Amino acid sequence: MCVIPFGGDYPVKDVNDAFEILFRRQRASVIGKTLSQLALFEPDALPTLSTSVLAGISIKNSREFWMRRGDDAPVLVEISMNSFDVYGEKFTILACEDITDKRRIENEIRELNANLERRVVERTDALRCANQELASTLETLRRAQEELVGSEKLAALGSLVAGVAHELNTPIGNSLMVASTLVDLTHVFKRQLEDGVTRSTLERYITDAGKAGDILVRNLYRAADLITSFKQVAVDQTSSQRRLFSLLEVVSEILLTLSPAIKKSSFNVTHDIPATLTMDSYPGPLGQALANLVNNALIHGFEGRDRGSIAISAQADVSGWLELCVNDDGVGIPSENLKRIYDPFFTTKLGAGGSGLGLNITHNVVTGILGGRIQVSSKLGAGTSFTLNLPVTAPQMPRDENTVLTIPETMP
Repeated sequence: MCVIPFGGDYPVKDVNDAFEILFRRQRASVIGKTLSQLALFEPDALPTLSTSVLAGISIKNSREFWMRRGDDAPVLVEISMNSFDVYGEKFTILACEDITDKRRIENEIRELNANLERRVVERTDALRCANQELASTLETLRRAQEELVGSEKLAALGSLVAGVAHELNTPIGNSLMVASTLVDLTHVFKRQLEDGVTRSTLERYITDAGKAGDILVRNLYRAADLITSFKQVAVDQTSSQRRLFSLLEVVSEILLTLSPAIKKSSFNVTHDIPATLTMDSYPGPLGQALANLVNNALIHGFEGRDRGSIAISAQADVSGWLELCVNDDGVGIPSENLKRIYDPFFTTKLGAGGSGLGLNITHNVVTGILGGRIQVSSKLGAGTSFTLNLPVTAPQMPRDENTVLTIPETMP
């Protein structure tokens, strides 16, 4: 703080200790000198301050000015000014507060905020671009996966057609052979009839014709059952139609379509499904999931073995859910692979017939359209068990892409 006479460029009358410390000037070197002589203010600040002093204007709200210390170092101060009378003589008192560091810090913070905002904008733009690229990549991968899944389904359907065709060869071949034999017997009997036939000849012909008819009926029924099962499985897997069905019938139909692959192996597949267990669900996706689990066991579960068995069982509980299990007594799955078996394209048979999509499709089907969950437990050398917990009444499929699939809240 310093005191100067009111009006004109009068010398400084007094300063306090804080003035000496702030401006690094001795009190004796300041008193008696004018503001101009002391060069306390920057040239562009002095006219404004002098005008206020000369006019006797009080500065109640602090104003900022650049001033000079005794060592000629600049310092930014806030000045408050007021005029007063002492025995008829008017004086002006100037109160100065050093705000150099305060403003420097504020400017640094302001600059830091500006840089931070700029960096945030840059990072946001970069993140937006990365997200767009990621979304585009994910969309490409999704389409590629859909195409691969479609190819997998077509391959499975082709294998199904080939298997059923192979199975049909036996009953149709037997029927053709019996029918041709019956035709030959009829021609012979017709010639004998022209010359006259005995009772024994007639009885023999009737007996042979009856046996041939029985064989024809059995084989044709067998062929009809195969065709019916094939049609039902094919329709279910290609249309994903919801209907009320017997779980035993669906499991039997799936195993029937897999019978060519099972017969070519030395492994045994059995099932224990209650005949009264029915579902209001999607037999096609369920059959596809079951076929994938059985095929997975045949391909991977018995590697290096020539004997083994697969058991399919199911049981219902009182909460409206059922448990469908596929167990094998094969080689088991290594613990490091258990966490990855549902990953798309993960397979230990890459390049040897494995696409890595079977269990991924199974997981998506079970947890998606069927509204259930799938669990796996395995121990090396002791086999693998897949457990499907499924609602007896499946959730409704979404009607559009924006509809969320509703999963029942109660799970076993």
